[in-house]
Amino acid sequence: MRTRIARLTPREQEVVRLITAGLAITEIAERTGLGPETVKTHVARILTGSVSATAPRR
Repeated sequence: MRTRIARLTPREQEVVRLITAGLAITEIAERTGLGPETVKTHVARILTGSVSATAPRR
């Protein structure tokens, strides 16, 4: 699991941390300065295993 998280972008990793802390989409958006739809996009990428093209590969 750690290697999968390491493959995420720093922003996606932040979203994972906030999700696991129990925050809702709107709370994550407020805390990170992102829009709710952007947070939803990050969550979808995280859940499907689709990693951003800019994410470092390890």
